[in-house]
Amino acid sequence: MTEPIHIEGGEVLASLDDRTVTGLVIPYGEKGRTNVGTVEVEAGIIRIPADPSVIGLNLDHDRFEPVGRGSRAWETPAGIMASLKFANTPEGDAALADARDPKGKRRRLSGEFRTGIKNGKATGDKLTGVGLVERGAFPSAMVLAADT
Repeated sequence: MTEPIHIEGGEVLASLDDRTVTGLVIPYGEKGRTNVGTVEVEAGIIRIPADPSVIGLNLDHDRFEPVGRGSRAWETPAGIMASLKFANTPEGDAALADARDPKGKRRRLSGEFRTGIKNGKATGDKLTGVGLVERGAFPSAMVLAADT
């Protein structure tokens, strides 16, 4: 059985008006720190679900701490991007406020997918979740607040 992978993503845009965060969740061609070591993801290896609402948004990769769902996911030359909508719950409210706060604790996105690893590269599967996390693997992995 393959091990679930959690890989830190990139720059994020948070919007209070539509209760979303948008950003790079799985960058391509970069070595990322994951829960199972350093892994690189190439374009086309990780599938995007046809219905992005199956992508869960949670705190710190804890599926028992859900705070939202995917609303859109797409590929770019840089990697897989996603927009995620915060739940209209006290936990969703708190997570959105934290992501928007310049001094907030969880201001980075981290993609979740299960894959094998061969020669340091992911062998493929699909995006299943995104964690809102404190530390990113890449220097640009932080939330930028916007009131749009």
